[in-house]
Amino acid sequence: MQTQLDLDPTLGSLFIAGFFSTILYGASCAQFMFYTRHYFHHDKSLVKGLVFLIWILDTVTTVSELYIFWCFAIRGHANWFDLLTFSKLYELDYATISVTTCVVQIFYIHGIWQLSETSSRKYKLAISALPMVLSIICLALGFAAIYDTAASDWIITRSLGAVRVPLTIRVCAAAVVDVYISIAISWVLRMRKTGFRRCSASSPHSLRL
Repeated sequence: MQTQLDLDPTLGSLFIAGFFSTILYGASCAQFMFYTRHYFHHDKSLVKGLVFLIWILDTVTTVSELYIFWCFAIRGHANWFDLLTFSKLYELDYATISVTTCVVQIFYIHGIWQLSETSSRKYKLAISALPMVLSIICLALGFAAIYDTAASDWIITRSLGAVRVPLTIRVCAAAVVDVYISIAISWVLRMRKTGFRRCSASSPHSLRL
């Protein structure tokens, strides 16, 4: 009896995502080493802590994804029943992804607040409140998806149905926040142009903690 398994929309997409994630992790390690050599001794302790936190979260995400691949490809080799369930380390993987996304977005929202220092408090709240709320909602939806996966006994077919709505909302909301942040920072930097070349050139460097 031959069993047909359609792994393209599940493990296939997971493999592709993990492959590119590993490549990008190598780039982030290079950036981290460059930072420690050139900027580490000049930044504030809070900035150093934030950089280390992001790198650690990125490392945990990559290691957990590699372990999940190992479970599917090595430990579950020739046993298609193992391909029907998620590794429980998926909790850690998706939790770190959700936290990393939220931390990075909040950092840039804080930058928008700083760059608007000459504006009124109401104006700063108006441009910062929406992305902040959406970013926190994305974080909550990420943890909700983890709970739904655990409640589905880690079975992939059950989990995909249970988490489809929260994950779809999370991905769309995170994309909206990213686009909003890009537009807001570009707008604020444009408004900060003074007409003097040296002052205008120094504006992007004012994005600090």
